[in-house]
Amino acid sequence: MSADSNAAAEYLQEFKEITSSYSPQQVYNADETGLNFKALPTKSLASREEKSAPGFKMDKQRLTVLACSNASATNKIPLMVIGKSKKPRCFKNMNMNALPVYYKNQKKAWMDRALFQEWFEKQFVPNVRAYNEENGLPDRALLLIDNAPSHPDDLQLVIGDIKAIFLPPNVTSIMQPMDQGVLQALKQNYRKKLLRSLLEENEDLTILQKLKKITIKDVIFWVAEAWENTSVGALQKSWKNLWPDLQFVEEVVTPVNECELLPLVKKIPGCENVEKECVDEWTAVDDKGFEEYTDEDIVAQVQGVPADDSCSSEDEGDAQTTNIVPHSAAASAFDLALRYVEQHAAATPNDVMFIRRWRNIASSSRFSVLRQKKITDFRS
Repeated sequence: MSADSNAAAEYLQEFKEITSSYSPQQVYNADETGLNFKALPTKSLASREEKSAPGFKMDKQRLTVLACSNASATNKIPLMVIGKSKKPRCFKNMNMNALPVYYKNQKKAWMDRALFQEWFEKQFVPNVRAYNEENGLPDRALLLIDNAPSHPDDLQLVIGDIKAIFLPPNVTSIMQPMDQGVLQALKQNYRKKLLRSLLEENEDLTILQKLKKITIKDVIFWVAEAWENTSVGALQKSWKNLWPDLQFVEEVVTPVNECELLPLVKKIPGCENVEKECVDEWTAVDDKGFEEYTDEDIVAQVQGVPADDSCSSEDEGDAQTTNIVPHSAAASAFDLALRYVEQHAAATPNDVMFIRRWRNIASSSRFSVLRQKKITDFRS
C-alpha cells in the first residue's frame, strides 16, 4: 500500500499524545530486514560464479535481521538474527552466549509471531529494564512496530508498563524510523566488511572459493560490528519524520553513502568496471528478492503455529567437524596476539587488558587440567 501523507499528518498528532509522558530514551522502534549475506555486486559475476559450481546459489543465502533502538539512540539493543539452521556446523563447541546477537532459527529464515514474542519477552524487556534502572528511569517503555503478519497482537506484547504499539499500515514507509536510512546504513556497513574479507584473504582462491569459506558465524560478527558502527546521528535522524520537534545533543550525521563502497567493489576481480548504479542496485538486492508471505503463511502466523526449529541439512555439521581448541594452544596464541597488540600503534589500554584477560584464563585453565591428573595417569 502506498504511503498516505494525510494519514501521516494525522498520526503525528496521535503519536505526540501517546508519547507525551515518555522521554526519547523510553520510546523504541524495531524492524526486520532480509540480508542476502553472500550477494555479489554484479549479476554477471554472480551468474558466472554460480554456473561454475552448480548447487551453490549465492542469491538464496539469506538471514533475517531485527534491529531495535530508542529514539535518543542511547540504547541500541543487540541484533536478533534468524537463520535456517538451528545449530550450523560453525557453531560447534561454541558458547552461544558469546555471540554478539540473539540467534534463532526458522525453516525459511523468517521472523514469525512465536519468535517475535520470544524476542520481546527474553531480550527486549530485560534489556530495557536494565537500561532504565541504570539511567534512573521509570520501569516503562513503548515499542513502536509495523503491523506485519509476523508480529503478534499488541495485547500479547505487554509486560508491566512495557508495551508495543503499531504504526498505521499506510504510513509505515515514511514514518517508521528504522526504514529511514538505518537499515540501509547497517547493510552498507556489513557489505564493507564482506568486501574487505574478500580483498584481505591472502590465499590464492577464486571469489567463489572465498565466499564458500564465509560462515554464518563470520556473518553474525560482521553484522553485529556493522550495527555497532551505525552512527548515533543516523539513528537520531531517522526519527525526524515521526518526532519533528525532538531535540538531540549530538549533531546528526549523514548515513554511509553507496559511493563509498564503489572503490572497494572495483577491487573485486570481475567488478573492475562496475558503475555506481550497479552498487545502488546491490545495496537494495535484499528488498527486491525477499520472499513474500503466502496466504497459508499468514494463516499459520495468525493461528500461532510455533517456529520450526528443525535443522537445515545443508548447514548442520556432525560432532566431529570441529575440534575443541586445547588450553595450551590458546594460551600460546594469546601470547602471540598480546605481543602484536602491545606493539601496534592503534592499540589502546582496553585492547591490551582484554587480550591479557583471555591469555590468563587460558593459562589458568591449562594448569587446572594438569593439576587434576593423578600419578597413575602417567604409568605405562
